[in-house]
Amino acid sequence: MTIPDKKEQRNIIRKLEQEPLTPGETACAIAQTWFTCWQKYVGYPKGSEPIDTDEMSLPPIDNKSIAENGRLKTDLLERVNYQIINRKTYEQLLDWFGGGPQINIKVVEDDNGRMSAITRIIPIELYYQGRKKKTETYSLMKVGELHQIARKLFEVPESQETKLIEYFNKRISSDMEDEKYIRDFHIIARNCILLDSKGENGVWDSDHLKFATSTSTSAPENVIAKSPTRTKNQTSPSRDGESQRGIVGFSNLGNTCFFNSGTQCLMNTRPLIKYMLNDDWEADLNEKNPIGMKGNLAKAFASLAKEVWSGESSVIAPRQLKSVVGKYAPQFSGWGQQDSQELILFTLDGVHEDLNRCKKKAQIEPVEGDGTDDESTAIEAWKRHKMRNDSIVVDLIHGQLRSRLICPECHKKTVVFDPFMSIQMPINRPHTVKLTFTFIPFEYTAERQVMKCSVPCSASGINNDDLAVEISKRINRDVKVITGARHYASASLSWGIREEPSSTATYYAFEVPDPVNGQYMVCSIKMEKKKKANSFSYYNSTVEIGTPFLLDVKSLPDNFDTDTEELTKQVEERLSVLWNPPKDLVMSESMESLKQKLSQTKDSEIKDDEKIAVSVSKSYYSDTKSLAKNCKLVITSTATILVNTEYQGLSYESLLMHSVDENDSENSMKGNKDLITLKSCFEYFSTPEVLDEDNKWFCPKCRQFVCAEKKLDVWSVPEILIIQLKRFIAGRWMTRKLDQYVDFPEELDMKKFVIGPQKNDESLKYCLYAVSNHMGGLGGGHYTAYAKVQDPNGPPNKNAPWYSFNDSHASPCSESTVHTSSAYVLFYERIKQ
Repeated sequence: MTIPDKKEQRNIIRKLEQEPLTPGETACAIAQTWFTCWQKYVGYPKGSEPIDTDEMSLPPIDNKSIAENGRLKTDLLERVNYQIINRKTYEQLLDWFGGGPQINIKVVEDDNGRMSAITRIIPIELYYQGRKKKTETYSLMKVGELHQIARKLFEVPESQETKLIEYFNKRISSDMEDEKYIRDFHIIARNCILLDSKGENGVWDSDHLKFATSTSTSAPENVIAKSPTRTKNQTSPSRDGESQRGIVGFSNLGNTCFFNSGTQCLMNTRPLIKYMLNDDWEADLNEKNPIGMKGNLAKAFASLAKEVWSGESSVIAPRQLKSVVGKYAPQFSGWGQQDSQELILFTLDGVHEDLNRCKKKAQIEPVEGDGTDDESTAIEAWKRHKMRNDSIVVDLIHGQLRSRLICPECHKKTVVFDPFMSIQMPINRPHTVKLTFTFIPFEYTAERQVMKCSVPCSASGINNDDLAVEISKRINRDVKVITGARHYASASLSWGIREEPSSTATYYAFEVPDPVNGQYMVCSIKMEKKKKANSFSYYNSTVEIGTPFLLDVKSLPDNFDTDTEELTKQVEERLSVLWNPPKDLVMSESMESLKQKLSQTKDSEIKDDEKIAVSVSKSYYSDTKSLAKNCKLVITSTATILVNTEYQGLSYESLLMHSVDENDSENSMKGNKDLITLKSCFEYFSTPEVLDEDNKWFCPKCRQFVCAEKKLDVWSVPEILIIQLKRFIAGRWMTRKLDQYVDFPEELDMKKFVIGPQKNDESLKYCLYAVSNHMGGLGGGHYTAYAKVQDPNGPPNKNAPWYSFNDSHASPCSESTVHTSSAYVLFYERIKQ
């Protein structure tokens, strides 16, 4: 069928996506990687810039990576691995692009009337009077529906009265009321559920089981209070017999992984939790604070802390705290994904105001200095801060930053000291972007080089001249370059790199001999490559050999796309090395491996006496030499070159000298991450910057707004130091996420970074105790946490064990697993001497 143009595709899909899901129908899962490619390809949502490519380069839908036995694989993340779309949208994309397999997802209505797609199926075992049956459930299934399934499986007579009971570890837990949902109970994969029946004497079968287990010396007490928020005495085999205090998972209440991650870190902030557990907070409760939460947030926080550290629960549904937070902060009230850092700061600020010892806040004037006596200015600023803010949160978590501004007109220096609860730490030098480029010299035989470059980035993107300077330094010769990006394997190049570069694109820097009047076309060599379909068969796929390169077409006639004689001569001249290889060129193992998989394209029309065949692709609506939208040196037409592998004298060494096999390419990138240290982040944080036109500062001396020089420094640090790694960077058109790995230490010496009097302390070392992680992309992703679990009432323990907290799952982990590129918020506690 004919595929509509990009604008029409956008309009059709947008209209289809507006159709609401309805209970009982099926939605479809689609691989996130393919769906993202399509969105970039057509410029969706509206306002995005479509990639300059033709329709045929977008591959078919490929759901193989997310499908298993016709279903969605387990342990995948929505908006990271897959996207849920309505059935009509999927079927339309399928009509256009083909592919598959189709993965149907059931749609149900939750207790709030919202439509939800069921992506997580839970296999369970049902028990009834000594018999066992296997079935499946999901979190939004009504218990009553599962109850009826169980009765049908065991063929229970209609007259027999039954109920469902949690039967964790073959021990009686709580009754499961029919009107509730499965999510209200701690039901995980391969859990046991008991179909209980009442005898003629009015006694339930489970009463005999309760008696048997309660008199057993080896079993824990199994008569458990019925509670919708927790499940008691659920001990995993690996921790059987150990204390469960603090090792508690939080149920996901619906896109609340951000809440669970941030709250886990706070629940393991030892000095704060010690204060809450010992009820010291009750004396400070300030229910009349007009900007507080009437004491409700502090009460909910203390209640959850007591439950976490009671040792009675392995999983808790933190509904009370979530409800209170949502009541006073509407952004957290729904079920949409939010930011764990914002949740952490709001919770701490709410607890602070609920426990603020300042019952009546004084009216104070801000304090400013001129840099001549910073210490006195800082003391006065802190004194005035404490006149309005005095709580356990201030005692433990508030520090001071120094901000210095210098007017470019009168050179007046203004210094202010501001309190902080967390330090927002840049992980890149301000106003720069670091990307991996493949540098492609204009001379075809010259070596291609992969290099990481850190270059200035403005709102309009990367300047080619800045990149050329950086590359010239690396290769020891002056070059001029143009930049291009390929957003997925078969896509055409798009020119120029914007402020929001993609973390998945391949970036090229092409050398151009004439950066003023040149006229260049992108050329690619293509052949067929044998690929493995399964253990028994292979298929051929057309692949690009080596990297694309530029050809100067300024001297060619305007009709060179149809009369290709002159074009073919020029290409043969550029590729003469293929038949006249250098003597020192050697076939490497990867080149030899790739050679065995290649064959000449079957549909090619190369004559026996021809070395190559060249075909030109151009847009139907453009001339052959029409210039690219974002680069006036490149034409939109592209050339595909097919090489006659039977022509005498062809050198595979020359043909493959710019190629690597896929496996080698993947291996070469392992361990090739940028090493960004927390030390360098502190340096970026304190790097002076000139404010731009949109953020001018009002100079009190000049009485005008100016682009002042601003410098931030850490003046003083608290007992608990929270550091946010700024992974989300807002640009003019969109926000991007930085996925770089940041090397942060287990023990952090802050004497190197503090400029206030604390730098003279005998020791200013901190120990890492918790990390909030974000994995995946924007608009979703998934949050988890790592934390050291140590007794809040005991002394700090540097060697306390680390645990991983992933929603309801809590499990031991090693210190090394804590250090990942997903680390987002770091928690440190000062080491007391």
